[in-house]
Amino acid sequence: MMTLNEIGASAAALGNQVGAGIPIDQALSRMAQMQPDYAEFWMRSAQEVRSGRMLSNLLSEVWPEALVSAVRAGEHSGKMDSVFGRIEET
Repeated sequence: MMTLNEIGASAAALGNQVGAGIPIDQALSRMAQMQPDYAEFWMRSAQEVRSGRMLSNLLSEVWPEALVSAVRAGEHSGKMDSVFGRIEET
């Protein structure tokens, strides 16, 4: 599991990238450089998302369920950048 600081940093980075129009799979690949301790997870997640899996299903490996549920809601509403922003603030 990631620490709260690591979760905040990853949520901020993902939110900024998605908000700038970068596709989620590319944003996940970039996360491998931003969080080298989780590089394997981020690269695998990028590949899984390209294959059609939902990011929320993958994040359950490293984030608590309450935050994964928020991401799931963002996936369904199309508001991923704002969800990541709220997670960062939390």
